[in-house]
Amino acid sequence: MLERAKACGFTLKEIGILLNDRGSHSAKWRRLAAQKIAELDAVMERIAAMKDLLQRRCDCATTAECGRCIQESREDG
Repeated sequence: MLERAKACGFTLKEIGILLNDRGSHSAKWRRLAAQKIAELDAVMERIAAMKDLLQRRCDCATTAECGRCIQESREDG
């Protein structure tokens, strides 16, 4: 169980919750798994946004021009 929890990315604190004697193990696992999935979804959204920014072509001649382009893209969408 410990190896599976580590492979799923649970922290030591979360693993401690799984190992305590109170409550159903499966209920604790489901609750922590749902929280971990939500965390992973948020990380994937941030990664997708970062990837999108990195893939945009920049033809700006100056940092001021680049700043204007960034501001315009925020206003557009």
